[in-house]
Amino acid sequence: MVLEKNGEISPARNEFKRGNTAAETFRIINENEGKNVLSYSTVTRWFAKFRVDDEKLEDKPRAGRPSKLDKEALRRKIEDDPHITIRELEELLNCGKRTIGDHLKAMGMVKKLDKWVPHNLTDLQKAKRRCASEKLLQRCKNEEFLDRIVTIDEKWISFNNTRRSTSWRKRGEAPKHVPKPELHEKKLMVTVWWCSSGVIQYDFKLSGQPNILKSPDL
Repeated sequence: MVLEKNGEISPARNEFKRGNTAAETFRIINENEGKNVLSYSTVTRWFAKFRVDDEKLEDKPRAGRPSKLDKEALRRKIEDDPHITIRELEELLNCGKRTIGDHLKAMGMVKKLDKWVPHNLTDLQKAKRRCASEKLLQRCKNEEFLDRIVTIDEKWISFNNTRRSTSWRKRGEAPKHVPKPELHEKKLMVTVWWCSSGVIQYDFKLSGQPNILKSPDL
């Protein structure tokens, strides 16, 4: 027995005309046709249509914006104006917010906050940077000078690493008190030198004391 949504009389309609409930119809069809061949929600939706003498089971047009979307049109809108909002896309493409969001997600697009930079580079500055980069790339082909570059970085580490954290309190109850770290507390300066092969040397310095240089085994 084949389950048909349109045209042919379905087993669900037959059971409805016999006076069976949606639950009974769901059980009978799945026992006869195989487990999970039809969902209970589908049976109840069909029965609701049968009760108003709706013999056609196709979905009626829904209110709201269409769910179909021209992917290329969406891509062009994003490329033309990266700052365009979903609401503006809804108006321009005549499509629902959820559909647009699903397509943007499938395209790997996410909203990112623009990053502040000190200033915009002039055309001359851009040209100089490009020229310097091209020279360095060409030099790498003839000489592995990057392997000779030594980098250094340093960091103060506090011995008191107390941090504030959230805690469950009753409404209106004062938050838990945590002593604020002192301004001139005990600290350790860690300095590390390294190159492409790894760490060359590192240094520990307590505040107010001389450096303690150490060289790891390379």
